[in-house]
Order: sequence, then structure tokens, then C-alpha cells
Amino acid sequence: MEINRCSQCAQRDSMRQTDLCEECLIRKFKPLISLSDKIRSLHSNDMVSSIQEEPKGAA
Repeated sequence: MEINRCSQCAQRDSMRQTDLCEECLIRKFKPLISLSDKIRSLHSNDMVSSIQEEPKGAA
């Protein structure tokens, strides 16, 4: 059985579907995860404000 080492740190075993270990994977994608959370938060705030606006036009 062949053990694949992490391509970034070469110290730990890589995960099944990637060539990185868990720690390097988290370290590499942490900025994207926080950016995604900010975008999601902004999007949900926009949705709430658009729902709260009264419809414009003839009644």
C-alpha cells in the first residue's frame, strides 16, 4: 500500500481526494472561506432589505 505525502509540507499523509494534508488544505483555503462568509452575509442583508421595502406602483 502506497502512502502519499502532502505536496506542500511533505510531513503528513495527504487526504484521499487531494494532494494536501488536512492542515495545509485548511491553511490554503482559509482566506476563501472567510471571504465566502462575508459575501454570504452581505447577500442575506440585501435580501432582507429588499423584502422589507414596500412595493412601488399603483395600488
